[in-house]
Amino acid sequence: KGASMDVQVTVGEIPEERVAGRERGRARPEERSANRLGFVAAEMTSEQKRIAKIAAGVVVEEIRPQLRADIRVGDIIVAVTAKGQSTEIKSADQLSQLLAQAERNTTITLQLRRGEATLFVTARIDDSRG
Repeated sequence: KGASMDVQVTVGEIPEERVAGRERGRARPEERSANRLGFVAAEMTSEQKRIAKIAAGVVVEEIRPQLRADIRVGDIIVAVTAKGQSTEIKSADQLSQLLAQAERNTTITLQLRRGEATLFVTARIDDSRG
């Protein structure tokens, strides 16, 4: 509120192994390819699941330019429904396999969590680029 104050600051150095861990973390998303809908999903930690109050799901980590659905970074994909069959998503690999196996021009519905809201997003599997 406009008053000046003295603050003590301790300057330190980040241990070498932490710096290396951060670099590995940065390179990893670039190596992962996007799924057929144009986003990269990652496994959720136990803590993330506890906070979201869900038992299973994957988190959207990165959006690519070819994104084909109203999905945002941080959304949690909980289930996929295709041809009347709903599948709970338990891993990023499972989600990628489901999308890879979907026939061209199939409409799917993704159940996702965005903050406290549960949303249903429909998307069409279409392999055309552009």
